[in-house]
Amino acid sequence: MNNKFQFLIRLWICCVLAGVIALSWVRIGHASSGWIDENYSFEGLELKGGTVVSPQYGRARACVLTGKIISTAISERKNVTITFYAINVFDEVLWESSVHINSLPAFASYEFSNKISCQEKEPYKWRFKVDEEQENIPQ
Repeated sequence: MNNKFQFLIRLWICCVLAGVIALSWVRIGHASSGWIDENYSFEGLELKGGTVVSPQYGRARACVLTGKIISTAISERKNVTITFYAINVFDEVLWESSVHINSLPAFASYEFSNKISCQEKEPYKWRFKVDEEQENIPQ
């Protein structure tokens, strides 16, 4: 092989490796903690998969979205629903999961665990929608 061809092969391998490293870094950097809006943040957001044994159905695959929602508001919030939208790299919604909280005191946290379909794909990033009683929001 001539030197030019060897150089091109090495350059191609370096580019592929750099791309894999960059994608891994982006993947790790997304979604385990962050801000939902000015009144809520989240941490420990994780999509877990595994198997469960059911007396009725035997072994079955189960997936769970787990995490913690943290109030950054200065007053208690009631009847809050936060919807997590899993977004792919093309900015399309893959799936969604909602967490309902009856009451969340100021600066408190709420841990959740939502069962979802195992057909769902792991997201590239998250979007959020917050619905809550308007009477509890300070003016």
